Amino acid sequence: MTLGAAMSSAFAARSTLPTDTRFYVPKAADGSQQQIARLTAAGDKQDPALIHSMVNTPQAVWFTSGTPEQVRQRVEQTAQRAAGK
Repeated sequence: MTLGAAMSSAFAARSTLPTDTRFYVPKAADGSQQQIARLTAAGDKQDPALIHSMVNTPQAVWFTSGTPEQVRQRVEQTAQRAAGK
């Protein structure tokens, strides 16, 4: 079980959310994927696993700038990505 899945399960167990609730995990930045690849190629097994668990942990998405219309559009885009669309 990944750290994100464990956190989601622990949160769901303490809340009134359905147990099948899933939280949004944004797509990992290319830099993190490159770092994982470099560390793996260098024979490191622990650090790539830690980075992988970090990028697969559900994240909050903050909307702190822009016009109301721009924020609305970004919220819709984020919701679509979270829904897998």
